[in-house]
Amino acid sequence: MTDEQKTTDSQQLDRCPLCGQNTKALVNGRCSLCGHVVLQRGTTGDDSTPYARSRIEGRPGWRQMCGWVFGASESRLAHLVLVRSSTHSRRFARINFLVFTMLVFLISFALSGWHIVNEGPGTMSVRKTPAGDGWCKLYDNPVAAAQLEKGDIVAAELWWNPSAAAITAVAAGIVVLVMGLVFFSLIVRGASKSLRQQSGSEDRLRCALHYGTAWLNFLNVALIILCFRPLGRIHGVFGWRFIASNAVFDVPAALLILAGLLLWWFWLVRLGDATAVNIRKKVNRFFILWTPFLTAVFAVGVTYGLYVGTDRVKILLNLAW
Repeated sequence: MTDEQKTTDSQQLDRCPLCGQNTKALVNGRCSLCGHVVLQRGTTGDDSTPYARSRIEGRPGWRQMCGWVFGASESRLAHLVLVRSSTHSRRFARINFLVFTMLVFLISFALSGWHIVNEGPGTMSVRKTPAGDGWCKLYDNPVAAAQLEKGDIVAAELWWNPSAAAITAVAAGIVVLVMGLVFFSLIVRGASKSLRQQSGSEDRLRCALHYGTAWLNFLNVALIILCFRPLGRIHGVFGWRFIASNAVFDVPAALLILAGLLLWWFWLVRLGDATAVNIRKKVNRFFILWTPFLTAVFAVGVTYGLYVGTDRVKILLNLAW
């Protein structure tokens, strides 16, 4: 911390930097006259979050920090806005991004390379044997003549291409990691730009965004559920009765993803409300409008790009069915 920053912080302990009101009696960490969030006595801009304290003491604090973020009150967010980014906050964000990327890799590997050969009406013109390389037949389901006579479409064979699954997983992991870092950088830059009117605040809000990556855990749980989605696709081949359809996995995963994104967005809006009064409107405009727009653009763009790109790569490498 520079001497200038220390002087600024010490001034904030006694007087509000916006209106000059005495700050000995704060209301939820805010100036009683203008509502600006000010440092309380004994508080500095250094990272004193539960995760930072646990790291300093040599204890694991990731789980405790996630709970601290999920249950953040107004005063806790007001404190977090004032904390500067640190090696601890950056490490916390890196862990969450790497776990998310690893799960994207796993789900891409689990969902890719499958093909089911159906027998029944309307399937005569469909290719029954693979034209590409690397395909392995995992299961052959004898089709009874009685089933075909009833006009049922029966899953007869299950094939899998591990090479295609591996290529898809590697591509998905790399793309999601790179684009995720680009997306986070844009969010940090946009939030920092809205804080330029308040000197020294840009780095502090960056710290809050680092710890806000805890909301990725909702998406991580959804990805773990989707890793079992192939069971819903191939249940007809094995004749399983306990799995009705893919909806068994899709519905809870979709709800968790939606909940995670909405709760993260709401948390960012509350974070914007904890900033100074003179810049709060600009910060909230970015979090309320631009953040969901950028999230939608990146999510749709990355998903569509991977879907189209990996299909073309499979064709080029002769791994398609």
